[in-house]
Amino acid sequence: LWERVRPRALRREAAQLRALKFPMTTMNRLMKLNPSMNIRSAEAAEVINYATVLITQALVRSALRERASTRAIVQVSDVRQACVNAQELQFLAPLDSTLDASALAIRADANASSNLETNEAAAQ
Repeated sequence: LWERVRPRALRREAAQLRALKFPMTTMNRLMKLNPSMNIRSAEAAEVINYATVLITQALVRSALRERASTRAIVQVSDVRQACVNAQELQFLAPLDSTLDASALAIRADANASSNLETNEAAAQ
């Protein structure tokens, strides 16, 4: 009954969104990075997944619109510029400071372990 009440364009957009979900294992791994998110329900994970898809789509569309070229490769500089210029994406600007300390620490640990593996491989 509710499906018939909603406009056809909205139903089509909802179907497209359901098809574009990120893998739940990846989303759960990302959600575990936030120390304040101890308990999460399946519904909350699904909503976060859909929100991530929508924000990624908006970011890429804005970056492509900002560049206005025929090349379809979006670079980090394009994303930074889109975050500055689009009002709805300004909460991401500056892009470097959107990562919290835990994400930066995880990145530093990953870089240190990869450097250690590279040095061990070079020593052999």
